Amino acid sequence: MKKLKLFIPLFVICGMLIFIVACSQPDKPASSGSEGANTSEPTEQVGAESAQNEEVDNSKIIPAKEWADAHPKEYETFMMNKDISLDYPGAPETRDYLTTYPALETIYKGSKYDIEYTVPRTHYYTLDTVINTARPKATAACLNCKTADYMIAEQNMGEALYTADFMEVASTFTNDITCYDCHGNQPGVINVLRSSFNRAMDKFDMQVDDKVLACGQCHNEYYFSEETGEVVHPYVYGSDPDSVLKYYNEINHVDFVQPDTGIGLIKVQHPEYETFTNNSPHFLAGLSCVDCHMSHQQEYTSHYWTTPFKDTSILKGTCLKCHSSSEEQELVDTVNQMQADSNARVTKISEELEQLTLTIAQNKANYDADTWAQISSKYRDAQFYWDFVFVENSDGFHNSQHAKDCFDKSEALIAELKDLV
Repeated sequence: MKKLKLFIPLFVICGMLIFIVACSQPDKPASSGSEGANTSEPTEQVGAESAQNEEVDNSKIIPAKEWADAHPKEYETFMMNKDISLDYPGAPETRDYLTTYPALETIYKGSKYDIEYTVPRTHYYTLDTVINTARPKATAACLNCKTADYMIAEQNMGEALYTADFMEVASTFTNDITCYDCHGNQPGVINVLRSSFNRAMDKFDMQVDDKVLACGQCHNEYYFSEETGEVVHPYVYGSDPDSVLKYYNEINHVDFVQPDTGIGLIKVQHPEYETFTNNSPHFLAGLSCVDCHMSHQQEYTSHYWTTPFKDTSILKGTCLKCHSSSEEQELVDTVNQMQADSNARVTKISEELEQLTLTIAQNKANYDADTWAQISSKYRDAQFYWDFVFVENSDGFHNSQHAKDCFDKSEALIAELKDLV
């Protein structure tokens, strides 16, 4: 199986997101979905007591450990994110996607994901992971969602940060994903602070719970601006796959060129936000990432971000409240089957794309201009729709109909390609 199961997104969609519900969650979050807390010149870190002032200073990061005395249970559960074990129902058998899906080495060749692609180690290790990955890093903009320090550096450096040397900047950072990412220095208040995401959200007249936005600010699809190097979200026409693809094709955006075919492709990132908010049943029911990835205790919300398969109190506290006619094991079995079906289609389509890649590469010198234009366009779009589901980190669970629609579109394009190549 691919990513962490069920709501795998805890790793992903909930990821940073999970921090969202922070220590003491108020009835109504203080920040709006499209506006982050005000930030300005950062320097050294400060003590937790400063955040008790009426005016909260978000220009410095208060480390998680400094909140331990005031919010012991939240801190204790946050430290549980050190756990990277895969000991739960439906967990992947290996952390290496390239082993699980051999076709990726052909499809992703030229993207850097053919070098290394593994199951994430939890948000506790984000900075360490991005620094030590075997994939080469482009610029400091790659750190945008890997560390709270990025937001402070952006205040200090402005646009110069986006194209700065990755290692030079990363060597000055010390925080992974921490309280600041979702709360600033204000426990209990959700502050969506990523500037790139806030700019994208400003264009939408769409009501989204701040608890979803806190996670969505990093669990989304994006690309790097050719002009400034900053993170940009492709929501000009909407955030659904069709709208994103329309925009990318309109500007002829290319993330990497497949060396064997010469086709310029889009490398989708981790579109949990786009998948969840585009009419998924749980989004329409008013649930947030937090409801499914952070267990709610009587006096606090756990800050251990995980799959309900690993923390069964989430199954009891969230899932079975609505799915009251189901037994716990029945629910687990249903989700596992849903994800198994999705992964079967992921594998099947990846193998078809791999074979098409080899065929196109072998015959590309024989195609006339019109045929080549059709082949390259259809292949690009087929790979995009497949990738949109594959990299989304829930194995189709977050929005099963959405996943099926993307698979159907990819397979229809593949069928047309087979008649052309």
